[in-house]
Amino acid sequence: LVVLMISMVVLAALQWNLPVSTISVLGVPLLFLLYAGEADAFSDDRRRMIVALVLGAVIGLAWWLLSAEFMSHQYGVTTATAQALQNTLVTEGLAITLIGAALMVLPVPLIRLIPAAEFDSLDGFVVGAAAALSHLVVSYVVWWMPQIVAGLINTQTTTPGRMIQDTISYGVVDPFTTIALGGMVGVAFWFRPDPASPLPGRARAAVILCAVITAVIYAVVWAVDAESWLSAAEVGINLVLTVLALLVLRVGLQIALLHERRDVATGD
Repeated sequence: LVVLMISMVVLAALQWNLPVSTISVLGVPLLFLLYAGEADAFSDDRRRMIVALVLGAVIGLAWWLLSAEFMSHQYGVTTATAQALQNTLVTEGLAITLIGAALMVLPVPLIRLIPAAEFDSLDGFVVGAAAALSHLVVSYVVWWMPQIVAGLINTQTTTPGRMIQDTISYGVVDPFTTIALGGMVGVAFWFRPDPASPLPGRARAAVILCAVITAVIYAVVWAVDAESWLSAAEVGINLVLTVLALLVLRVGLQIALLHERRDVATGD
């Protein structure tokens, strides 16, 4: 992770658009997949993980292509220009972002319907985060790359400082808040409170509350991006929000793990 962060900052400072864009888009998602592989997520629950990745990508591709076409026709501009306008248009941009966030976690309840021998909160976290990250990567490819190809983002239209800011936003803030939102929603759907634990209803309510808070933080990050903040202030606020989202995820996971139903030991 440290090597990834350093690479993004150096490439952004050099204004190497395509390399830094590629690393920003794929860096954290690939690290997460490595984590999931090391945690045996694919060997333990291969079917749901594959469905999560495919559903997230398909839904993300459909939504962001549709929203780009809508913005293009709405304002009579090219698709790349319409995508660049999104963060500056409060009404349309907020609606597209919120609908996109809802669609990003849509695979979670659908995958939850797949029959399984057991449902653990950590499985829900990995499945939800994987689906959300898959959606995010596709949205980047559809939304960001056309702007680079069209020349809307180049050394003449941006500065090293601005590129570093964008790299932190797209390569750090967005993927980690996405992991927090998708993972926490997955935990909420997979969590089964233990009837024998004290106040199981409160435990479920607390887990759901954590999922709601991560969703609110996700929306606030977009609102900060849409405002005309100073670069340093915007990056600082979003990094603080990212840390808060991860802390809420941490609290929600701990509550779920402490109060979920235990599977019967087999002795194997």
